[in-house]
Amino acid sequence: MGKRIIEIKSKTGTVYLYEDVSYRDKKKGYSTHARTCIGKVGADGKPIYNKYYNAREQIQELSAEAEKLKAVSSTTFVGETLVLDKVLGYSFSRRHHFQFIIILYLCSRKQMKKY
Repeated sequence: MGKRIIEIKSKTGTVYLYEDVSYRDKKKGYSTHARTCIGKVGADGKPIYNKYYNAREQIQELSAEAEKLKAVSSTTFVGETLVLDKVLGYSFSRRHHFQFIIILYLCSRKQMKKY
């Protein structure tokens, strides 16, 4: 459900950063939360994140980039269609090109039945 970053001051005076995630516990029947320490606040007031948090953020960034790459796809012609591409070039439109391939395939099947 909700995810937020909270600051908690320890007895020694160090301010720790926690990621607080609330969720509904079905077994207990009420909502609760889980805290994970993600670093501390430095002397200058800037957050100092721990290795766990930095690694998790890098993984999320990489997975977001991978999702962007999945949106793009390409087609590679192999075998007979590759030879046909070399012979025909790109004089035909793509639609006619595939129709021509289908016609050649059907003709070759009819000739194979004769033998």
